[in-house]
Amino acid sequence: MGKRKVYSSLQVLKSAVKRRSACPDFFETDEQLTIFQHYLDVHLPDIPNDPEKFGFQVVVDPEEQIIYEEPKLLISALNQSLEEIAHKVRQLDGIFIPAHIDKPCFSILSQLGFVPPDLRYDALELSSHTSLSKFLSGHPELKSASFIQSSDAHYPGDIGKIYTQLKIEDFSFKNIRQSIRNLIT
Repeated sequence: MGKRKVYSSLQVLKSAVKRRSACPDFFETDEQLTIFQHYLDVHLPDIPNDPEKFGFQVVVDPEEQIIYEEPKLLISALNQSLEEIAHKVRQLDGIFIPAHIDKPCFSILSQLGFVPPDLRYDALELSSHTSLSKFLSGHPELKSASFIQSSDAHYPGDIGKIYTQLKIEDFSFKNIRQSIRNLIT
C-alpha cells in the first residue's frame, strides 16, 4: 500500500482589481477566507458567464465530480482599487502579494506603470518569464522589496514550473509571513 503524503496549505484567493492587475491573497483561517470571499462576491460585477465564450467555471471535488458551477463571469475586475483590496487583506490579517508584476498584461506595472510607493504589500511576485536580477535591472526603485516567484499556473502542467523556497523553522502562518517579508533580493 502506498504512503499518503499530507501537506499543510494556506488559504488563498486571487483577486483582480479595477485596472485588471491580479493579487494572490493568503489567509490563515477558513473564517478569514470566507469573509474575504464575501468581500470579493460583493465587489465582483454581476455579469453572467457565457460558457460558449469563456468556458465553464466549475468547482470539483477530489474525485473531479462537479459540485458547483459559478454563474458570474470570474474574469471581470472587482470594482475596488488596489489600495482598497490591500486594506481589506490587512484588515483580515492576510498576506498581500501583487501578482506577476513583470507581465505585460494584468499587472500593476502594465496598468499603472509603477508600484505605488505607499502600497503596503508583503512581497511582489514575478512570473517564470524573468529572473529577479533581470527584473531589478529595469526597476532599481524596487530593490528593497521582497519578491517571490511563482508559476501562475492556469494549466495543471504548469504547476510548480517555478517556485519560491522559504526557510521556516516551525510551519505557521506567522512564520510564513515573516519568511516572505525577509526574502533577500
